[in-house]
Amino acid sequence: MTKMEERILMVKAMEFICRNINHEGVFMGWLMCGVADSDIKYGDFSTDKGEDDNAYQYAEDDDQFAELMGYFLNKMVQVKEKGGLYCGGVVSKDDEEKPWYVEKWYEEDLKNALEHYSIPATEKNIAKLKKECKHLFDDKTDRCNAICHVVYDLCVVKGQMKEEN
Repeated sequence: MTKMEERILMVKAMEFICRNINHEGVFMGWLMCGVADSDIKYGDFSTDKGEDDNAYQYAEDDDQFAELMGYFLNKMVQVKEKGGLYCGGVVSKDDEEKPWYVEKWYEEDLKNALEHYSIPATEKNIAKLKKECKHLFDDKTDRCNAICHVVYDLCVVKGQMKEEN
């Protein structure tokens, strides 16, 4: 299989998968910025350059092909969050519980801590600090205790949360 045939097949595979997106908004985004409606015949995985097959135009330019693959990956992230895929009467499901709160730490936080003590924020110092600090977030005991204190304060002290029937 030639490099161009692989690319054409990839374009058609991405189009096939996106046609099974189970969220109208995400799917419409694919039509607007991915592969235009009717450009590729649904389910046709041939790599021949046919008259009515525009997969070649999406695959021939390196930058356009790379952009299309990036856009496809972006759509797949959105799909995971907003409805999954629908194919053959089956909807993909994400049974993973979604967190109600997420913390994000950035290198900028480490740089600030180093600079607070007038230590140069070099790549080496940041890497060392990352390694040493990573375990700080493993134990949630203090955070769980803090949640219990909030519950106690709201329920017992302030009487704001009542049992529902």
